[in-house]
Amino acid sequence: MYDRIEPYLKDQKIYATSAKVLLANTYALARNLTPVSNIRMKMNQSGLKKLVGLSWTVVKFRTHDRSHPQSNEIYEEIERLTIELKQHGLVDY
Repeated sequence: MYDRIEPYLKDQKIYATSAKVLLANTYALARNLTPVSNIRMKMNQSGLKKLVGLSWTVVKFRTHDRSHPQSNEIYEEIERLTIELKQHGLVDY
């Protein structure tokens, strides 16, 4: 599978690295370790390194969303912190 996707990822270095790591992890979970070694070896040879902390998680939220059961307490704490920050020199823009 790696050989099939590699041509599509050559110009997308950031995405290529993440896709290759994801593919290697998928093979590893399936206990198919030969492709894992091959993918990691090719990544090392090409100088690609795993990007630590990069996530493809999609977060959907809206501003002023009050659907959380503790939203009143959350907004009260935000207001308290805002007042405290202003007392310490925070400037609104």
